[in-house]
Amino acid sequence: MANVHALPASVSPRAAGPDASVVKSAGRALQILEYFDSVQREACVTEISRALQCPQSSTSVLLRSLVHLGYLQNDRYRRTYFPTRRVPLLGNWVDPAIVRQGELLMYADELATRTGQTIVIATINGLRAQYIYVNRPEKESAGFDAFHAGVHCPLARTALGKALLAGHSDKHVSQLAWRINSERSEHEPLIAAPELLAELERGRKLGWFVGEGADSSQSGVAVMLDRKQQLLSIGIELKGSMSENQALNYAELLKNLAVEAQV
Repeated sequence: MANVHALPASVSPRAAGPDASVVKSAGRALQILEYFDSVQREACVTEISRALQCPQSSTSVLLRSLVHLGYLQNDRYRRTYFPTRRVPLLGNWVDPAIVRQGELLMYADELATRTGQTIVIATINGLRAQYIYVNRPEKESAGFDAFHAGVHCPLARTALGKALLAGHSDKHVSQLAWRINSERSEHEPLIAAPELLAELERGRKLGWFVGEGADSSQSGVAVMLDRKQQLLSIGIELKGSMSENQALNYAELLKNLAVEAQV
């Protein structure tokens, strides 16, 4: 069993302490990610602050920042943190073979080439869905800034968000809808929980979901990839509206991808 009071092998005592050549907050944020790589499990604020020899208050601020940015997820009930899948995806271009076990990204890239449409993988981050991987046609790269890794989009209105919500119980979805409504901005519409639950149930039966894309000017279709600790969804998004036949065809492609990638 790991000694949570000791520094992980990847963080030297000197690295954990002050260093004039390193911006303190940047160094500590990276050391937090290195700590998780060392212990390979969830961890609480107390043990992380002890391991990095960092004040607990500063550690809490850094952890909350990493959650907001999508690099950590927070279990508010267990009061623990755990890296999201955005962490390995951040450096997938350095050595793709490491990240592409299961061939998910390879299949996503192939589907983007085959359809000529934007392929997006997303996860839940708080009350939003967050893009963690995007492959879009080169011809659309100019002037289409809504698509990039790290973008947040509505959970209850987007295809990707609905696919993610479908992995949760109706009770949890209703609670999320209440929180979304209570924290929404003035220009955002209210979420009707009964209608959302009915839509999610239809989507579960079909195996796919439709909705907005990165914003209301785009449309998308998505499927849920797994029901593990951190849910993922994958979708196809395009400018303008999507016909019923398009949605059905794209949904079948996405469902086949999920099977082939074995996620």
